[in-house]
Amino acid sequence: MTEFTTTGALVEFAGGRQSGKTLLLHIMCSINSLKNTKTCYVDNVGRFDPEFIFKYLEGTQTLKNNEIYAKMKLVSHARAYEVGDLFSIIKKLWIMDYACVVIDDLLTYYSYRQDRNAKEEIRNIIREIALLALCKRVCIIFTNPFLVDSNNKFASRSTTHELRFNDIVRYIHFKAIISKGMHNMLECEFVYPAKLENMKLILFPRASKKYRI
Repeated sequence: MTEFTTTGALVEFAGGRQSGKTLLLHIMCSINSLKNTKTCYVDNVGRFDPEFIFKYLEGTQTLKNNEIYAKMKLVSHARAYEVGDLFSIIKKLWIMDYACVVIDDLLTYYSYRQDRNAKEEIRNIIREIALLALCKRVCIIFTNPFLVDSNNKFASRSTTHELRFNDIVRYIHFKAIISKGMHNMLECEFVYPAKLENMKLILFPRASKKYRI
C-alpha cells in the first residue's frame, strides 16, 4: 500500500463501525514516517492520537527517542470540524509539500444533513481532492463508513451507506473494504480495481496493549 505515496492516488477505505479505519490511517502515518514521507492527518472527530505513532515507531526497536521525535515531526495534524474548514485545508495543500494526506471519516460532515446540497458538496470535495492527487501526485486516503446487517456482515453494495454517487467512481483510483481479522490484523479487500491483490496489515507485536485490535 505504501507505493500509493510515491505515485499519487485517491484511495477510499470503507468499513463498518470499529472496523479499524482510524487505526489504518495511524498505521499509514507511522509507516510514512519510517520512510521519511511527510503526511498530513485531517481530523474531524478528534481521533488523532500521536501516542499511537510514537508506540509504533518505538516498537520497531531501531530508533532512539530523539530519532522517534524527529520522525513524528513528519506527521502534521489539521482539524476540520466543518465543511468550510476542509475546503480551506485543501486549498492550503496546493502550496505545501506533503506526499500523503489522510482524511478520517469523510461522511461525518454530512451524516446529520438531509438536504440535497449535501450530495453536491461532497461531490465537490471529491473533485477537489482528486484534482490535488492528480496534479501534485499526492496520495490522498479517506475513510468512509457504511451500514452492516444484523448478522454483523457487510450489507449489499446497493444498501451501503457510502459515497456511491454515479460520477464519483471516475475520481477514485482505488477502493477497498476494511475489516478486522484474526491475530491483531486488519484485512483490506480491494473492490476497485478488482485486479489488485487484497492485503493484510498487522501491528508490531511489541505495541502497547492499548492499541491491540
